[in-house]
Amino acid sequence: MRITNNDSTALKKQEQVELAGIFRLYADDYRRSHAVSYQQLKVMHHILCYFLYAFSEALDSLQQEFPSVNFYLLIYSVMK
Repeated sequence: MRITNNDSTALKKQEQVELAGIFRLYADDYRRSHAVSYQQLKVMHHILCYFLYAFSEALDSLQQEFPSVNFYLLIYSVMK
């Protein structure tokens, strides 16, 4: 697929979607309805693990910058 200048401008305006987010939302349904190889499962697992590692690193740095706020508890209460 060839991207023109107009297309690239439109892409910049769209919301950025992370691959790990797509996997978190749709991976289980996809695996139930499609044959997925062991290697594909490993790649999906590693992408999700990297996302969780990066997310926990970001939370740790926020916690150090704002020690009076418990970000882990805040995230947990929102996700319940």
